[in-house]
Amino acid sequence: MPEEIKILQFGRRKTDRLGAIHDWNEARKHYRILVADWDESNMALVRDTLSVRYHTETAVTADEFERKMYEFSPDMVLLSYGFNSDDGIPLAIWMKQRPEYVSTPVIMMLRGDTDIEVEAMKTGVIEIIRKPIKPDLLLLRVDRMLELRHLQTCLENEVDKQMRVVEKRNSEITTLLKQSLVTLASAVDAKDHYTNGHSSRVAEYSREIARRAGKTERAQNEAYYAGLLHDIGKIGVPDSLIAKCSGLTDEEYKTIRRHPEIGAEILGHITEMPNLAVAAYHHHEHYDGSGYPDHLKGEDIPDIARLIAVADAYDAMTSRRSYRDVLPQEVAKNEIKKGRGTQFDPLYADIMVGMIDEDKNYDMREK
Repeated sequence: MPEEIKILQFGRRKTDRLGAIHDWNEARKHYRILVADWDESNMALVRDTLSVRYHTETAVTADEFERKMYEFSPDMVLLSYGFNSDDGIPLAIWMKQRPEYVSTPVIMMLRGDTDIEVEAMKTGVIEIIRKPIKPDLLLLRVDRMLELRHLQTCLENEVDKQMRVVEKRNSEITTLLKQSLVTLASAVDAKDHYTNGHSSRVAEYSREIARRAGKTERAQNEAYYAGLLHDIGKIGVPDSLIAKCSGLTDEEYKTIRRHPEIGAEILGHITEMPNLAVAAYHHHEHYDGSGYPDHLKGEDIPDIARLIAVADAYDAMTSRRSYRDVLPQEVAKNEIKKGRGTQFDPLYADIMVGMIDEDKNYDMREK
């Protein structure tokens, strides 16, 4: 019987029976999925598609759904939005109100275009799949979500195990922590191929800014890890919004703007480095108070967040996006200078401009 371990899933901790199985292909055989649908033909299609790889159960009534949540203890839930009522939404709310289920990922199946998508996301639904269901697409999305969940499980398992012997194996734990955080940051960047490498570059720029600001080696390393994980909250943002090329609606924009809060919840469990959560939560604050989420101003913004904000903005300008290529170096420099004292802390803006001036070959950019 594998040892029970604690994992971090979208900012929450829960016991996971699969944490000791590191091989994804082996672990996948043990994952459980509950499908709740009032359309028997669609439910049969989903069940048959997922049963190829996962242990799958079904429910056709709310009472049956609640009973199977207790008995079956699924690792993922697929809920259908009913064609003649708001079936699915109350069940998602029911799950969100219970600590034992709040971390269980929920996919909602919707038919056609509907305004219910935003309402569903507010209840904790992390992904939307349109009916009629395409089996290959369904399997791909479920595989991707559960593999990411399993990656988080294994990372947290490894970190927790090593932390118990931190006094004796400090150097080994430091190495493991860095590798784990780099891997987790890479998983976030991979949600959108246009941002691959963003977190690692922000981490490097942040460490160099901290060094030039005269900070201690410990503070420099902390700046590196804070830069690496500043966008970790995007794990809780649906892939469809992160990769969306067209304009976002107000509600979609609000959903994306929640990533600092989600990131702070996730990183708040790393008590040895509390500034990680602080940086994730405040890295979109502006020096003049026009940022978010708390509209802090000047030195009321935590120092680590002011530092990360400059590195983050610079890399955003010097990386490719779906709608543009890497900006010219001079344009990026002028934007940093323009934001000095408004968007950015003047000290860190000046340091960044100095780094740009020394970068004669324009190496500080996405290659």
